[in-house]
Amino acid sequence: MAGLSLNRIVTFITAMVALMTIGSVHAARTGYAGDMPYTAERPLRVVIDWDFAPFEYIDDDGEPAGYNIDVFNRVLKDLKIPYFFVMREREQAVEMFEKGEVDLIIEPLNNRSKHSAAVYYSRKTIYPYKIKIAYKRGTPPLRNIRQLGKGSLLAVKRYDYAAFRVLRHKDIDKKQLRINSPRTCLANIDNGLYQYFIYSEASIKNMLKKLNIDNIEVTDIDIPTGDMRFVAHDQQLINMLDDQFARFEQSGMKKQLVNKWFHPENETRNVPKIVLLVIVMVLVLLSAVIMANRLIANQIKYAVRRISEKNKLMEEALKMSGNSVVQLSITGERVDNLYGNHLPPEGMTAQQYYDLIHPDSQKAMADYTDRIIAGDRDTEKGQIYTWNAGTPDNPQWIQLYNQSIIEKWKDGKSLNIISTLTDITDERKKDKQHQILADKYASIFDLSVLGLLLYDSKGRLVNTNKRVRQILKFRSQEDDFYYKRNILNALLDGMHLSGEGIDNMVVCSKISVPERGVSEYAEIRVCPIRNAEGSLRHILVVLQLVTKEREMYLQRKVINDNIRRVNMETARYERALRYLLTESKTMNWRMSLATSHITYFRNQHTVDIEMSREEFIGRVVGDTNKKTAAEFLNTADGTVLPKTIVLPTVDLIHKDGKVRWYSINRLPDYDDNSNVIGLFGLIRDITEQEEAQERLRSEIIRANDSELQKSTFLANMSHEIRTPLNAIVGFCDLLPSMDGPEEKAELVRIIRKNCDLLIHLIDDILMISTMDADGPKIEPRKIDFALAFEDICTTLELHASESSARFIKDNPYLSFVTELDIERIQQIIINFTTNAVKFTACGHIKVGYRKEGEGIYIYCEDTGKGIPKEKCKDVFRRFVKLNDFVQGTGLGLNICKAIADVCGGDIGVESELDKGSTFWVWIPCVAESIVPREAGEC
Repeated sequence: MAGLSLNRIVTFITAMVALMTIGSVHAARTGYAGDMPYTAERPLRVVIDWDFAPFEYIDDDGEPAGYNIDVFNRVLKDLKIPYFFVMREREQAVEMFEKGEVDLIIEPLNNRSKHSAAVYYSRKTIYPYKIKIAYKRGTPPLRNIRQLGKGSLLAVKRYDYAAFRVLRHKDIDKKQLRINSPRTCLANIDNGLYQYFIYSEASIKNMLKKLNIDNIEVTDIDIPTGDMRFVAHDQQLINMLDDQFARFEQSGMKKQLVNKWFHPENETRNVPKIVLLVIVMVLVLLSAVIMANRLIANQIKYAVRRISEKNKLMEEALKMSGNSVVQLSITGERVDNLYGNHLPPEGMTAQQYYDLIHPDSQKAMADYTDRIIAGDRDTEKGQIYTWNAGTPDNPQWIQLYNQSIIEKWKDGKSLNIISTLTDITDERKKDKQHQILADKYASIFDLSVLGLLLYDSKGRLVNTNKRVRQILKFRSQEDDFYYKRNILNALLDGMHLSGEGIDNMVVCSKISVPERGVSEYAEIRVCPIRNAEGSLRHILVVLQLVTKEREMYLQRKVINDNIRRVNMETARYERALRYLLTESKTMNWRMSLATSHITYFRNQHTVDIEMSREEFIGRVVGDTNKKTAAEFLNTADGTVLPKTIVLPTVDLIHKDGKVRWYSINRLPDYDDNSNVIGLFGLIRDITEQEEAQERLRSEIIRANDSELQKSTFLANMSHEIRTPLNAIVGFCDLLPSMDGPEEKAELVRIIRKNCDLLIHLIDDILMISTMDADGPKIEPRKIDFALAFEDICTTLELHASESSARFIKDNPYLSFVTELDIERIQQIIINFTTNAVKFTACGHIKVGYRKEGEGIYIYCEDTGKGIPKEKCKDVFRRFVKLNDFVQGTGLGLNICKAIADVCGGDIGVESELDKGSTFWVWIPCVAESIVPREAGEC
């Protein structure tokens, strides 16, 4: 004890002498070139980290403490600069310094790269900032960050010097990095949640001592020691601090502070060597006793002034933050205002205050209060609860963030609970709105019919949507098989997805992943995303399957080959017909006017068949042909000219009951007196030729129809597909050149709209191709159509917003469980609504359904232009467009009719010109359960 007392006396005397010596020099060196910028009205603002022991922290009395605080107090007081401390978390402290809200901060020199504004560092090092790594005993030691195992987690404190050094390290995987408070990091290492924590050696040891943890090792790591220095925006202030700190260091006071905060075991060992000087100084102290009363009085005044200043600072801080402070008397069971007007001026009882807490928060607040009284340290993070700021009849619920401390008597008995209350109602509402918006954008990203992959600037996969996971057959949402390899690099012909030089590109390639059974053809579009400075931030890859389009192209190629084959067959038939006409055998026929008998013979000597004129005419098929035959055999006017006719007959020559065609020509038969006595000629069976010609005509008509359909299809598709493609490509090219977020958002909206239009066109084309081949496939499954209808209307409402018409949904049931092919039904509803949006400029568009008979009746009602009654049936035909100036292919309603036909249902339209239309479809189904919606229920 004697040694300790002597040491303290010597220290005090040495400090007095040093201060007097420094004071004599200081008087000439504390002035600015001009007026002092820091006054009592505008003091120097010093920002400190309130959780950085033993350098800077808040002690149990709520006061700033630590080595840096003592240095500030000694140096700034000697310079006679008015100042006050601003206590914040490290991240907030740096941000305040960056914005110029504070004037002075202490941090390592090596942290300088993170400052955006011009700053000045002191030349003198306040204290070395030595970095160590902490890990649980038994964990393999880590000497180098590169040695970090893949399964290990490394923790750092946000905005700490060690954190910046670790984040710059290229060898560390950011997924293994955790950022948290030192207390949490060490607790998680003790619990086995983290493996390593990199931080200040002094701070780690200080925190381990406070947390009473003795199973954690602290060793060296390959991060250089930082130099703690003054940092300010004022160079002249830095120069003054450098000079004063040098004198402070020379006086030996720095060593005393270092021993106090970092080596307290050395404090009793620093006994001055010059004992005689100590004795002299003791005598000087005796003379100072005379002034003790005056010094005590001055100290009391100084303490009162400091308390007043602190009270003012606390009031200003509370005023700026908008917080209130209340006091709960444990013994009196009352709650009163200490600052602010959270409660009425007269206060209220604890029970009254408890009754104003929302029932959902009462139990949590009661438990929180009990834990505060019990001294539970876990209460430091505070408690959020809902409180009625209105009246019981007209409640106004607000959300409060409560941080409380306990006030106790000297004997340890609890007296009061002091609580700081922050109204976070608006913040929670904004957080909820932001979360809703984020969820909506995430839903749009995930539900896109296009496959979307997002890479960072290094070519590493960051995120994918549901469509990509379906295409590539992900086994989980973060499938390591794809996240740890860049599957698309091979598809881009060696052009890697990384580097600043990447540009927009489109590649068509086959996706083949044998390990997952993926074999598809796709169009891959690469879109780099850059920031305002033009630096590459992300790479968006759009994946569109074209396997079905390729199949459609191959089918079209087969059709073209068939057409060429038909043309060749037609030419062959023509040659065959010419051959038959040349080589076919004919028969002679003769009719006598005297007997009206007709005979057929192959030669002049043999009569094969004989029949009357009437019998011949009777075997001709068709009344018109009979009349032609009668006229052909008529010689009543005595004028007989050569003539050839073709007639269909039955059992004329061949008795097989088949209709056969004959080409018959005639010549007059004269007697010796040149009188017409009959007719003769050739009769030729041309049934095969006639049938061949009929087939030829059918094939020509079919080929012409096929060519016409192909031309119509290509004309429509080339225009309809080119329009959105041009828009997508054009606006994608414009996107990087846009500066404002509103302009970029508008371009993204237009691109997304045209992508949806293009997808809709392609779906129609694929559907038409399927219909032409096998017809649309219906795959009903059990669904709740009421819920599915809500989801469909959510999408349609966004689409309908492009029109000025009001979108109305009619969902009469809370639940409607049945078996339907919901994808086909959704396609019908979307086609109905799309047509309504195109032709409805104002009024409303109403989509609804109801159970009707043994099925479901779905309709879309609009107040658009309407359709003439004579054209209502035509709208369901393929390629029919009533208005060529409105975008569309004329396929949508034809597809809807095909789906309705395959389902065994019906489809139709009811319309009146200039009043609107109602498109409806009825699909047979069996309702397993129906829950009607109550009147007025949304």
